[in-house]
Amino acid sequence: MRRIGLLCVAGALAMGGVVSGHDNDNSHVQLVVQKAQADLASRTLVVEGQWLVRDDARDVRVSLAGTPLVVLSATRSQVRAQLPVGLIPGDYLLTVWRGRGTPENDAFFLTIGGVGLVGPPGPKGDKGDKGDKGDTGLQGPTGQTGQTGATGATGAQGIQGPPGPPGTVVRAAPPCFGSPTAGGRTLDCLNGTVTDTYTGLVWLKDASCLGSLTYWEASDAASALADGQCGLTDGSSPGDWRLPTRTDWEVTVAWAATVLGCVTGGSGSPPSLTNGSGFGCLSVGFTPFVGVQPSPYWTATPRQDVTGLAYLMSLDTGTLTESVKGLPNLTWAVRGQR
Repeated sequence: MRRIGLLCVAGALAMGGVVSGHDNDNSHVQLVVQKAQADLASRTLVVEGQWLVRDDARDVRVSLAGTPLVVLSATRSQVRAQLPVGLIPGDYLLTVWRGRGTPENDAFFLTIGGVGLVGPPGPKGDKGDKGDKGDTGLQGPTGQTGQTGATGATGAQGIQGPPGPPGTVVRAAPPCFGSPTAGGRTLDCLNGTVTDTYTGLVWLKDASCLGSLTYWEASDAASALADGQCGLTDGSSPGDWRLPTRTDWEVTVAWAATVLGCVTGGSGSPPSLTNGSGFGCLSVGFTPFVGVQPSPYWTATPRQDVTGLAYLMSLDTGTLTESVKGLPNLTWAVRGQR
């Protein structure tokens, strides 16, 4: 009778197989177990070998110390069975068969238990001959860059070059208080801008040009505005334009919102701006502006106590509101006094 020992919860033994001389007749091929592994934690027994299944996997039977085990799966090279509950370490007779007769079964003692004591080390063997020199290894990675050296002394000043040609200074057109269209509060400067004679601010004539943007996008778009964009022919350069401040908006809409009632539900109608004459709502009579909406527009003024918010001027109510900076709102640019 053969014996297979398992260490701790699992063990294995490689064993030679005995094969019948009738290779072409499966009924005479010897069932051979070559390896067994048991896992007490998962209660699983795995048996590996040759011809564990002949014709039908349902014919395979496994027993441990005479107790039949539940076969979970079976192939010609592996059988998995369920170990019984409460199995303790010890020696067990394990039998695997697929039918009657000597070729149909194999049995051996299976030892399940702890690892034995480690034996003493054997004597040190003689030193072997020196082997041939191996191939040169691959080049290692480049080392870290060393520290930067101290800055050298400043060199002597070079000879002053000749003066360059006179530059051309281009400045944005001033407010058009003397415009040919003068005679009211808001004047068309005929260069893509409108001057508010009450506040002195110069507004972009096309209020819809910059569209809806986040707070940061709106600030960048206003700052980048220049001659040649949005119908401008005023000679302005990047940096001349900006978002109107909270104060800019408040003084701009005050007359229209509080006196003329150019608000939703008021005596007039929004947007909360005057028309060209300054004596009526923007929605009544001539206005030099185009594209003005009765909606909130960004101010340049953020909330001081909440960094993620900034103020808006709502042109349907003529009042300040707030918005998260990351949300898009209408954008209108202005230049002139702050």
